[in-house]
Amino acid sequence: MPATEQTWWNLKILHVVFAVAALVLLAATVMMLVADHDRPWKEYARGFRELETWSAEARVAQQDLADYRSQRSELEAGLAEARRAPLDPTLADRFVALAAGQKEDEQAAGFLAQDIASLVELRGQVDALGDDAAAKDELARLSDRRFALRGDLLERMRDVAKRARFREDLLAGALKLRKAELDKNRADYELAV
Repeated sequence: MPATEQTWWNLKILHVVFAVAALVLLAATVMMLVADHDRPWKEYARGFRELETWSAEARVAQQDLADYRSQRSELEAGLAEARRAPLDPTLADRFVALAAGQKEDEQAAGFLAQDIASLVELRGQVDALGDDAAAKDELARLSDRRFALRGDLLERMRDVAKRARFREDLLAGALKLRKAELDKNRADYELAV
């Protein structure tokens, strides 16, 4: 039997039927999605999810707040203890000696030595007062003065350290340039050889 190009059904009609059926199925699918989305109980489910999300976020925030408060109180206690601690004279003297060794920091080293001596003197006065209830106002005044003096001393030490870091950066830059010059001269020499 010879092959022909005829089909059992007319292809144009089949294409139209297929297009109509596809459109009907698309419309049915969209209508099913809309009907499923608009079910009455879904509104309550959305509300419940929002409530659960809010509740979980509130619990996390409450826990974070409690952790934050406890950590903050621990850190504040540690800071207060560090501020009350006496200044280590050997470390302070070493710092002053290193600062005095640089001609740019000689004046700052003098001020640092004065501040350290004042702190040691104030510490002696505070220790002399002890826990005497009658001298409570004087102790508070001395503690405030000591706190301010420690802050000034710390700021001066930071300034000295900043200047030292700046000098170090300048010297490192100069060293880098010298090394580059050496590398260039070595390369020129090796090319000449």
